[in-house]
Amino acid sequence: NIAEYYDFMNDIISLGLHKKIKKDSIKELMVKNNSVVLDLCCGTGDIARIIKKRYKSAKVIGIDNSINMLKIAKNKNDEIRYIFANAEKIPFPDCHFDSIIIGFGFRNILDKEAVIKEIYRVLKLEGTFVLLDLRKEALFSPLYQKFILICAKLFKKDEKAYTYLTESIKSYPAIDEIIRIFQDNNFSCIKSKLKAFNIASYQVFKK
Repeated sequence: NIAEYYDFMNDIISLGLHKKIKKDSIKELMVKNNSVVLDLCCGTGDIARIIKKRYKSAKVIGIDNSINMLKIAKNKNDEIRYIFANAEKIPFPDCHFDSIIIGFGFRNILDKEAVIKEIYRVLKLEGTFVLLDLRKEALFSPLYQKFILICAKLFKKDEKAYTYLTESIKSYPAIDEIIRIFQDNNFSCIKSKLKAFNIASYQVFKK
């Protein structure tokens, strides 16, 4: 329901910082010439577009289970292949991707372990996975959540959707727990970085 104004509201509620955060996290993907890169839970394709712009020889694929989001993504760069699919069942063979990223989408996944196993399956040995998301541990997180709701009301957008967003931040596991879950599924965490006044963070994992 929010696809039409999703990008606009991201600019508003992040004060434009989401673009810088995404670019910083993409640098961790270790993309090389002709790398095959997956933007999982790609939404409107912001991250996929940035990857393709920066690494022109890379083959970039975006997967999401929102048709409306994918329609917008396809208009941003026609060199990127977008697929309607569920993250719990990625429609690619084992060891297919050199790098995978999820930006601000992991909170929305119900069966996180199932998706982690799928990421592990389709990622090549020594491949890189980057997880970028918001975090509840930050000192400013409660204030930020209130700011999100104020913005939704001020711009007369779907308050229910943005209430869900704030609730999903509250229920999202802490960074230590996220790292433990991935390590339990055979990933190695090689970096964890806080961003945007510690409200967001990304973790870099290796298979």
